Amino acid sequence: MNKAEKPQRKLKNTEGISPVITTIIISATLLIILVIASFVSTNILELQVASTEFEQAKTNMLLLDEVIQDVALRPGAGGYVQFNQRSGGINIINSPETLKLLGPLTGTFNRPLPYSPTSNAGSWKNPEGAYALDTDYANSTSADEKHRFGGFNFNIPEPANITMVTVIVNAYSSDRNNPDQIMLKVSVDGGSSYLPNSEISNGITNSESTVRFNITSWTNWTPQILNNNQIWVNFTHYKKGGTDTLYLNSVAVEVEYASVAPELIYESLGLVSIFYRGGSKVSGADMRLRGAPQSIVNMEDSIGYLRVETGSGIQIKLDYNRVRATNLGVQVGGGRLTNVTVITFYQLTRGRTGGAETVNVKVQNMFNINPIIREYNTNNLTLRIQLGNNQPETVNLTSEDPAVTTTVILKVIEIQVSTA
Repeated sequence: MNKAEKPQRKLKNTEGISPVITTIIISATLLIILVIASFVSTNILELQVASTEFEQAKTNMLLLDEVIQDVALRPGAGGYVQFNQRSGGINIINSPETLKLLGPLTGTFNRPLPYSPTSNAGSWKNPEGAYALDTDYANSTSADEKHRFGGFNFNIPEPANITMVTVIVNAYSSDRNNPDQIMLKVSVDGGSSYLPNSEISNGITNSESTVRFNITSWTNWTPQILNNNQIWVNFTHYKKGGTDTLYLNSVAVEVEYASVAPELIYESLGLVSIFYRGGSKVSGADMRLRGAPQSIVNMEDSIGYLRVETGSGIQIKLDYNRVRATNLGVQVGGGRLTNVTVITFYQLTRGRTGGAETVNVKVQNMFNINPIIREYNTNNLTLRIQLGNNQPETVNLTSEDPAVTTTVILKVIEIQVSTA
């Protein structure tokens, strides 16, 4: 064998190995493609199944709302709707929030509270001596000397009806025979101006006494006016006779008020909502399916609020955290004309829960409608509906005839929801 033949043999051997390697590479590539295709198709299938199940859940939740509203009209009635739970799940959630029906505002009298000053301005000597009833005194030795006191730091709760405001001073004069006097003026804007009213005390003798100035009628006192810390009381020393000194032991403003709060007609049990949680592969956007979130609806509106929420995973939520107000017009009752309004509330309660894959959500009217009736001797009434700690929503009940009274009938319908 010559030298020229050896390279040819090596080339032939190399060409013999190539088809095997190629086959392996092609097979591996096809296998990878097959695995990827299988993975993608499985995910697409699961996504389609989850999306289809979620869309079906929307339809079923709409149907469940209709069943609940139908059952609510028929004491003792029941019904159910079936849900699939392959990728998602149905749940009944209790909330500590309650719903309140509040009636007219009523007042509760509170003991009068005296407030002492913390600031002053003027020409009297030792003015801080009038901050408290003790052995320290403010004093004035000249006629027409003025001094004002403020910083009372009122803390009157709102809302409230102010029933009396009184300025109280404890004072005495050094002259027994010619008792001096004090003139009071009051500012409600930090001293920029003064109310047109004023009052002069009787003669202040050399025996310390309490002088009370009733200033209730001087303005329309409200918690807002008092609490803004702009109240100043201004005293002018009115002298009689010689060079006696007027001593002021303490200054205070006493406020009597009635706390105003609405009548509590009814407070529900903890509120219950029905959730359908979508699978992890479901996507979507917030969407209102039926009803609205406001606390008061009429006959044309749905009392149920059904929507899709995406705040913490996509879910469908149904609740009845509102009332329906239906005005029946003027009726004859108790020998008089009365404007009748019916307030309806669905109190959902949670029954037994459980089940997997496929469950029946059952609803049952618990047959315990106990109307609450309130009669008010007025033709103009405001009711308030408060959900949890939210700001109450109002509904006004009015009649053009001032001789007509108002009757409120509350119907609470308990509906139990269970999945087992």
